[in-house]
Amino acid sequence: MGPAEASIGKLRKFLSNNFGDPHPGLTSTATSILKGLRKFNFSAFGFGAGLELADPRQERGS
Repeated sequence: MGPAEASIGKLRKFLSNNFGDPHPGLTSTATSILKGLRKFNFSAFGFGAGLELADPRQERGS
């Protein structure tokens, strides 16, 4: 293994440790999106539905 390969290995390990799997699957991507989701509205064909989650920071009095 040459110096470039060793450097790439170190970089890959650093990115994996700090940012997770570089090739996320469908479930981890959906979970990541839903974690940050606070408000969702959907409408189609004249019908609509919405959902809004309470902000946990406001519930604690912060």
